[in-house]
Amino acid sequence: PGEVGPQMAWAKLGEMLGVRGRLLDLYQLSYALFLPGFLRQLAPGLDWSQTRTGLPRERADDLEAAIAGSPTLHAVSTLELASFIGERLLPDTDAASMAVSVEVRVPLLDHRVIETLAGIDPARRFGPLGRKQLLRDLALDQLDPRLFERPKQGFEFPIGGWIRQELRAEIDALLTHRAASASIGLDGDAVARLWRAYAAG
Repeated sequence: PGEVGPQMAWAKLGEMLGVRGRLLDLYQLSYALFLPGFLRQLAPGLDWSQTRTGLPRERADDLEAAIAGSPTLHAVSTLELASFIGERLLPDTDAASMAVSVEVRVPLLDHRVIETLAGIDPARRFGPLGRKQLLRDLALDQLDPRLFERPKQGFEFPIGGWIRQELRAEIDALLTHRAASASIGLDGDAVARLWRAYAAG
């Protein structure tokens, strides 16, 4: 809204067209919280020439090498494992489970499973899209099919409600404290604008 402008979905279209089909850049933009222009406002002191779509250039080069020559769906799977799953989902799962002394196991992410899957023809591995047919055929044929026929559903913490209600005064004090923002390399005005836009919905 207003002070910041749209940052998600259709607002990314121009940026996505600008990367001219480079898969890594498209992948990064699809997960980005903010458009590159607003990121530059948030962290004007950062040397953006050393980054590529939100990644240090060396990390981007490593990921580019990892997906070079791969079929598109296999490349996206590689990026998911290296980035979203490896850098976000698994650490979040670890933190949440350890907080309540639960040991989480993720057998489908065992390296032997992943290596075997990587060798399967993409048409068999991914087709038909969205059905996880290979997983059904190999391991889950004894389960009720209704488990697979429902829409995909994530889980969310009620953080938005907490921030806008119970914790609003504390969050407001922090995110409008320009010196605190500057101490971590962020522009205080941009952070305050973002907070006001978020609080307004």
